[in-house]
Amino acid sequence: MTQIIVKFDSSNKDVQICSKSNGEVIFKNISLNKLMDLLIQEGMKYDDEKKDMVLLDHQIIGVGRNYVVINQPECRKIVTYIDTGSYRINFPNAIYIMHFYGNKIQDIQAFSYIEYKGLDTDLYEYPMPNELSGNKICMGSADRKIVNQDYTGALERIIATQYTHSHFSGVKGFSNTVKWFEYLQKNKFPYKLLRKLNMQLRDIRV
Repeated sequence: MTQIIVKFDSSNKDVQICSKSNGEVIFKNISLNKLMDLLIQEGMKYDDEKKDMVLLDHQIIGVGRNYVVINQPECRKIVTYIDTGSYRINFPNAIYIMHFYGNKIQDIQAFSYIEYKGLDTDLYEYPMPNELSGNKICMGSADRKIVNQDYTGALERIIATQYTHSHFSGVKGFSNTVKWFEYLQKNKFPYKLLRKLNMQLRDIRV
């Protein structure tokens, strides 16, 4: 593409472009996202500046312009509650959708699951304190910076930040944070207590 004219219409989410390539003039309507992708692709052709290679962590199962999707299978994690200190608990299978701008996390949606089946994975409420509406994690004063595009490391810092909510509602049979952490220190994660959301991973809109 050698020339391009872009026309924006405030009443429409699409943009109209007129492009000229090899003497041929083309008119078309495209989405704003498609235009951004097109400009990035074209810019890369003429950018001689060397870039650092970015290798994505194996836990990252999805990526977009301003988000990543992280899948963390069940594991042991150290968590901290503000009033009683730290606990080493059995943490459930979880999927996190991290939205960011530049090198700073904007918000994180969190879900749990029993068995990973790609887009057909059944999602459950995130069974941890500090939950917000919309399946989002309350990050409070946590460090939201993403260093060297290490999205998983940034997520771990959020999870390691002190929990402050004394009660929560993301799992059946427990509502007290301390009792929940004490239980998870000594027992396997009880997936039968998860609250089903009646949605699958494919239903998430980012």
